[in-house]
This record gives sequence, structure tokens and C-alpha cells, in this order.
Amino acid sequence: MSQRRLVVSGFEPFDGHVRNPSGEAALHLDGSVVEGVLIDSVLLPVSWVWSFRRLADVVAAVEPHALLMLGVSNRDEVSFERFAYNEANGQLDMDGIAGTASPLIEGGPPVLEGTLPLHALDSSPIASRVSTDPGRYLCNDVYYRAMSAFSGVPLRGFVHLPPLRSVVSPRGFDEDVLRAAVTTLVGRLAAHFATITPQA
Repeated sequence: MSQRRLVVSGFEPFDGHVRNPSGEAALHLDGSVVEGVLIDSVLLPVSWVWSFRRLADVVAAVEPHALLMLGVSNRDEVSFERFAYNEANGQLDMDGIAGTASPLIEGGPPVLEGTLPLHALDSSPIASRVSTDPGRYLCNDVYYRAMSAFSGVPLRGFVHLPPLRSVVSPRGFDEDVLRAAVTTLVGRLAAHFATITPQA
């Protein structure tokens, strides 16, 4: 029987930060097996040109049953992003390139909805909520393009993590707490889609 697989993505540090908990949490899970599901992780550059291309390469190679995309926000909880939007802001990426003001995909729908089972997800020990605003930076860019391109992946969606605790972000969370939250999240997702994706 073929191995069920879940791709988990996160981003490299950006905007002067030395660390990004989304990328660290994703890489921490790489190669592990959760609820019988093999985790393949990918670290995405903070780049309008390259972030989705790197994700697309991994999805094409792995052919996963589910895709969990992670990013970081300044919120105090984990945010399960319900929607992705066909637009971008003009914020510079790490290559010094600004996002386009035109649609991300010409002719694409203005909004796409993720397919993760939000009702079944949990991020204990950190509180969570469903969000309808993923921002208009690279998290939204990758999310929208993934929802448009990867119809062969049944479950895919985006989750924002709160920041790591630091002098700059004293309201953030310690590394071990964030990792525990992502481990819980991945476990719940793996347990759910294992029940709806029979092995070949």
C-alpha cells in the first residue's frame, strides 16, 4: 500500500527577523510519521518570484494527499485562514521586489476557499480561531496560487502562527510551545484525512 503523505511548508526569516517559527516548525516535522502519515517539509523563500515555485516543485515530486502551509503573524493565537484573495500588496520581499497591484492570476476568481476541515483542527496548547484575512503578502500569494493550482491535493489550506517570544515580541510564544501547537495541528489533520483517503 502507498504511504499517505502530507506536505508542510513554512517561510524563511524576513523583515529583519533572525527566525521564523513557521519554517522552523515545518522543518522540525520533516520525515516524521504522524497517524500513519509521512510528513514532507519545505522551507519557502520570502520571494514573490520563488516561493510558490519551490512549493510547486515539492508538491509535484511528492504528490501529497494534503498540504498545510504555515506562516507567521503578529496575532496572539493560531489563525486558520479560510480564504485566499486574488490580490497583493506592494510590500518588498527579501529580493527587494514589490508585489504587483494587479491580480495574482489574471482572470482568476477574487476569492478561493481552503479545503482544510477547520472544524476538526486544534492547535493546543495555543488558542486558535478561524480567520478570513490572511493579509496580502506572500502568505496570501502562496495560499491563493496553491488553491488554484493543486486541485489534485484534496486537503489544502493556510495557518498563521503567532510569533516567537522575544524582546521585540514579548507577547509571543516560546519555541517548544509553538512546536507543540503545530504537532497537535498536524496530528489532527493527519487523523482526519486518513479517514477519507484510503491507501492504494
